[in-house]
Amino acid sequence: MAITMPIWPAALPMPDRDSYQYTVGFGLLRTTMQGGSTRQRRTQWGMPGTFNLSWRMNTTQLAVFQMFCHQFAYGWFAMDLVTGAARVWRPKSDCMYHRIRFIADTNQTMIGPNLWRVTVLAEVEAMLDPRADTSTAGQFAKVDDVTPEKIDELSNFDTLSL
Repeated sequence: MAITMPIWPAALPMPDRDSYQYTVGFGLLRTTMQGGSTRQRRTQWGMPGTFNLSWRMNTTQLAVFQMFCHQFAYGWFAMDLVTGAARVWRPKSDCMYHRIRFIADTNQTMIGPNLWRVTVLAEVEAMLDPRADTSTAGQFAKVDDVTPEKIDELSNFDTLSL
């Protein structure tokens, strides 16, 4: 199975983990009954998520990001994200493809010389990942194996390297 939608550009970083948070909508409808107990039922089964995403980018990456947003980001595109569903579909990785679309305007803030913080609110849906975990090529590092990004230790703002 191939991905038939635009894919997050490889030239752009993945979302920062220090600001990573999301909310999953279970679609609960609660009705208070006059007789006492509250009735509760689900109105949807897809469990859409709302993610607050944030990136650190240099100016060149920001230009690529803005071009990608202009063309694709307010429609559905595919991007690797860390969620609870990732280990279900890809036991050897914490990342899996998700359907994403931005549902708010992006915010770009200059936080250093040639360094930008980009934030956006996105709607996210998990999707069956076409990459097999049985192959050794293209495996992602597990979250536990990744050192958190540290903005205070950046020494090269053009390449965002330590």
